[in-house]
Formats: sequence, C-alpha cells, structure tokens
Amino acid sequence: MIFLLRVLALLACALVVMSEATPVLRLMAAIPLVFLLPGHALAMHAIPGTADPLMRVAWTLGLSVAVSVLLPIVTTLVGAPIDARMWVTGLVTVTLLAELTARLRGLPAAWPRPAVRTSRRSLGLLVLAGTVAAGGVALSLVNAGPRDAPTSTQLWMVPGTEGELRIGVRQFADGDEPLTLVLDDGSATREYPVPVGAGSTFELTWPLVEGVPVVQARLYSGDSPTPIREVFHRTDPQ
Repeated sequence: MIFLLRVLALLACALVVMSEATPVLRLMAAIPLVFLLPGHALAMHAIPGTADPLMRVAWTLGLSVAVSVLLPIVTTLVGAPIDARMWVTGLVTVTLLAELTARLRGLPAAWPRPAVRTSRRSLGLLVLAGTVAAGGVALSLVNAGPRDAPTSTQLWMVPGTEGELRIGVRQFADGDEPLTLVLDDGSATREYPVPVGAGSTFELTWPLVEGVPVVQARLYSGDSPTPIREVFHRTDPQ
C-alpha cells in the first residue's frame, strides 16, 4: 500500500509540474519531485532500514539532487534535447525503476521508526542544509521573472560534414511576433520564415562557396529592423 501511494504521488507531482497550473502549485509539486522521491527510492538500495533517521534524510536529499544534476549531463551526451519534459520524464523513470527493483529485491516498502538519537551538531548541520536548499528555491523564484522574447530563442550555426553549414533556430517559449531568418554570404541572400511556438525547431543547411569568407545568419522578430540574434561563420584565417 505504501509503495502504491508513493508511485501515485510521483505521477501526480509530474502531472502538476507539466500542467498549466499556477506557479505556486507547480512549485509545490516540483519540491518532492526534485528533493524527495528519487532519493528516497534510491536510498532504500544504498542504506539499511535500521539506519539513523538523519542519515536517511541526508541520503534522500543527496541522491535526489544528484539525479537532478546528472540528468541534463546524460541527456546532452546522448544528443537529446534538454527541456522541462525531458527533466520530468527522467526523474519519473529513475524513481520508478528504483521503486520496482526494491520491490523485486524484497526490500521493505517503508523504513522502521527507530528512536531519534542525534547530536545538536548533526541537527544544526541538517537545519543549515535545509536553509540552503530553501534559499536556493527562493532565489530561483526571484530570478524567474518574465523575460523578453529574445532570451527565449536560440540561433546556432555549426559546420557540417560535407562542406556545408548547419543552421537552426529553437524556441523555448511562445512568442506573439513572427520570426524571419536571413542568411547572407555576400553572394546570395535568402529569407526563411521560422515556425513560432514553444519547443519548435527550424533547421537547414547552407552550402559553403569557395572564395566567400563570411556567412552571416540574422534572426528578426516581427517588423523590427534590428536582429534579435546574429551569428556568423568565417572561413578566412583572419
């Protein structure tokens, strides 16, 4: 029963985080999803059920944070996009796998409740760690205010494998203004409309012409004459 309740709580938190709920509700669901559920499931494999309660808390917090940090790194190594959906999916997958393997190993669904015996120093360090974690959450909320559209759009240009350039645009938030990508290598100029929408990606290839030293890519929003993003590729040695 306790195992089932933890799984239901995990899925409920994930659904709330990915929903259109208010920021306060999404934050309340994200806290156990990041700091509690993954670490608790993994700690059942790492420490015995008779471990001190403070050790359980330390392992739970530490493993949860480690999973949250390692997920984007692993995602980058396999070439998958890094976004909120990937992050939530990774947390849910790791937690479910840890819970299921614990059941298959016959580990108890809940730890016993030994008497709390700890020193004031250990308790003080635990309170300090909780304060730092709470301060990090509060600081992220302060810095997570509304941003202008340019900060939520990425433009990149990288060399390809067959003598061409790979150019792309990715949007991380919805925008009201249409986007236009302008490519110019000095001998030719082309304009491309870019699809608008959170998570949308637009990519193309541009051939490198011999004797053309620079290829420029500029991204415009609406009718503004000033590009919101600009990158270039230089082929000459200067």
